[in-house]
Amino acid sequence: MTHKINIYAFAEQFKKEYQFLYHHDNVPGYDEALEQFDAFAAENPDFVREFVNFRGDYISSDREAAAFAFALEAVEVEQKPEYQAEKMGEYLTRYRFENPNRNGERLAVDVVECRPDLKDKNSLPNLWKKYGYTSDVLENFYSVTTYATDAAGNCRGRYNPQHRPGPDGGRPVIDFAWLLPVSAENLEKLLTECRRLFSEG
Repeated sequence: MTHKINIYAFAEQFKKEYQFLYHHDNVPGYDEALEQFDAFAAENPDFVREFVNFRGDYISSDREAAAFAFALEAVEVEQKPEYQAEKMGEYLTRYRFENPNRNGERLAVDVVECRPDLKDKNSLPNLWKKYGYTSDVLENFYSVTTYATDAAGNCRGRYNPQHRPGPDGGRPVIDFAWLLPVSAENLEKLLTECRRLFSEG
């Protein structure tokens, strides 16, 4: 299996994962991460060698091996996101990501194709353009809702790229940079970003 990974981004993510593991015990998925590292190293020795040379040090501990595997989940790898799609309605699809993140959460993402009536001057795209939130009137766009469920069954709307913290860290507001027009490419961008945020925990 060939992986195309940005070595600089991977090295930075490896540091983050290692520090997290250094300060936390009993991290969910730790044992599985060790197995994942062994499998990856067997299939991709060239990349492991490149990383060792880049880092200037061998991967010599279980913690480092686990950090390597967790970093693989977080960086942008040229693979399709691992999810199952379920059509819930004409314009609504639910995507369930198969693997939990390092916090033991599982993620489902609802994506709605919004096609508003632009003849209505009070439709959201017209108002967003009027008040300067968007440069153009959006003829259509994706609306994303996320459901992150932990091992205890608690569900929260985390890992949504369309949300950013409000003023003074208050109620989330729309991140218009991620309010993308309907297209296969933009759908892939949204799901990939959800996966990245989810993987980083």
